[in-house]
Amino acid sequence: MTATRLGRSLSLLSGLSSARNDESYRLLLENHERAVLCATLPGGEICDANLTTLKLTGYSRPELCAFALSDLISSDTQDDLLQNLSALEPGVTRDFADVTLRTHADETVQLSVRAARAGEPEELLMLFLAPHVQAEDEPEGAVAGESGRALHSLAALIALLQTPSSDALADAVPLCRVFLGADDVALYSATVQPGFTLLAAAPKGGFPNPVQATDAAVGPALFEWRAGTPAASVLSRMARDRGHEMLLAHPLGDRVGCSGVLVALYQAGNQAALRGPARMEVAARTLTVFMDLHGQLQAAHAHSLHEQKVERRWRALLQVTGDGVITVNADGKIGRINAPVERLLGYQQSEIAEMPLRDVLVAAQPVASAVLAALRKGEAYGRDDISLVGRDGLEKHVRLRAVPVRGHEPGKAGGLITISDHTERKAIEKKAQHLEQRAFLGDLSAIFAHEIRNPLNGITTGLQYLQMQLEAEDGLQESVESILDEATRISRLLQDILLIVKPKELVIEAADLGAGVKALAGRWRERLHSRGIKLDVETDESTPLALADADQMEQVFTNLLSNAMHAMDAAGGMVTVTVQPALPRLERRGEHVQINIADSGPGMPPDVKEQVFNPFYTTKQEGTGLGLAISQRIVNAHRGTLSVESTPTIGTVFTVVLPAAPSGVNA
Repeated sequence: MTATRLGRSLSLLSGLSSARNDESYRLLLENHERAVLCATLPGGEICDANLTTLKLTGYSRPELCAFALSDLISSDTQDDLLQNLSALEPGVTRDFADVTLRTHADETVQLSVRAARAGEPEELLMLFLAPHVQAEDEPEGAVAGESGRALHSLAALIALLQTPSSDALADAVPLCRVFLGADDVALYSATVQPGFTLLAAAPKGGFPNPVQATDAAVGPALFEWRAGTPAASVLSRMARDRGHEMLLAHPLGDRVGCSGVLVALYQAGNQAALRGPARMEVAARTLTVFMDLHGQLQAAHAHSLHEQKVERRWRALLQVTGDGVITVNADGKIGRINAPVERLLGYQQSEIAEMPLRDVLVAAQPVASAVLAALRKGEAYGRDDISLVGRDGLEKHVRLRAVPVRGHEPGKAGGLITISDHTERKAIEKKAQHLEQRAFLGDLSAIFAHEIRNPLNGITTGLQYLQMQLEAEDGLQESVESILDEATRISRLLQDILLIVKPKELVIEAADLGAGVKALAGRWRERLHSRGIKLDVETDESTPLALADADQMEQVFTNLLSNAMHAMDAAGGMVTVTVQPALPRLERRGEHVQINIADSGPGMPPDVKEQVFNPFYTTKQEGTGLGLAISQRIVNAHRGTLSVESTPTIGTVFTVVLPAAPSGVNA
């Protein structure tokens, strides 16, 4: 055998031999025109053979695989050949002539052998067997060159299976043309509507497009047309008009349906036409696999794009929703959380992933186990009021819902858990309940004050009459005077209670609070000075008029000044009153007036500050605890706010904010 004969074929097969179970290897091996025998070293045990070898030897593949090379090679050439094969270096090919092979019929065949040895991990030896038969009508070199080109094109076509893209599909058509030895090749693909559209042609142009599904060339098997026969197909008429000698059309696909058609045209005198029908089967099978893989790749790409789109929407939904969302797998481990869960429970996504759900949903009663039990049964779970403990140890009142999400594995389901934070709602409900209780107590207090005030007036009148009847030096005068003082104090307390529960009707008008505060300060300055307290009033000239009941606001400022005076110790201090425009805020509409009354007293601790506006709460021995409560009630009725800021050892500031009168309105 000459050095050029099958040399490239041998290198291609030896490169694929490391994966003999691979479909590409089997396809190339079985359709090789020469006998191929595979054996392992050093014993020469036969491990594989193609169909041509089976026909040559008369053995079946299992029978051959039970032999060694020494069982097939005649004894007169056996020793030298086996020794030379064992000494063959990996990656090197060598030719052997006049090798005698014994067949199943106990006959001998003279062969030329080309051998190649693969490297590690398997010492594989591949033998190409060629009988000494020379074609009468074709020189050996021409056969070898055409066969080599066909084999190379088939190997390249098989290699394209690794990347079945649209571009590779276009490259496959020229390779099919070389493999088939055809003058023109075209590839058609099935369309949604019955019929076929032209995907690619080599060379381009001249092929009809589209081809109907009912065309005579489209069928379940190979279609063959030769010049001089009726042209019943649009393809055969095209071949006839272009002067071709033969047309072959082979369907692509399987028994279920036809996915395309491979068409080959041969001019007169093209010797490859003799091998065309046999090679069309190989090319069609290869292209069928290619197009199936291409379809699967396109479907996988579309699925990937869809998953990416769903993932983007899922991420966006997680970010915009106000509820917390937790995903959990079938093993009860957390997959993902969103920002509301991070804020609610105090965990970050990076640290909570793969954590058991029971370590995150911590509650007085084991809620995580109940959620997972429901999800494993494929059931939804929900509770409207659960107290979860966050990472900071604080309780959070939430509503929890969980729904199962089926996975790819049967019988296993993860879940989606939503958490709605009801902590603020609970606080509002608690505050509303507290207000209802206060309203009830207010009504009760009003009834109580009304029922007591009339008898108390009678008692006071009687005591005053008794005092008038007694002599001035009578020892009972002092006792009667003390009882009258207590009765007066009780009457004033009842009046304050009625002011809280049933305030006076407001007379709202534009009022100059700066002037009113200055007048009030003039009346209080001497009293404060006697206690060592300095009073300073600062008024911003740009302050607008306020919408207020001047008399009732004077009562508010009186209460606040009294509160500041009593907050000072014997060493005295400083009280500062400022009247100015309020800074704009989102929650306020229009202009507002702000009045600050600050003292340099000892300040209030946080627990006192929280209760300072509660009725009957006081830190003074003689106080009633109603002054600040009445003041807040009056300010709220003005649609304003009364707030306090206090720092222990530094002092306290009460701030009143009232709506300003429209511009142009005079006091």
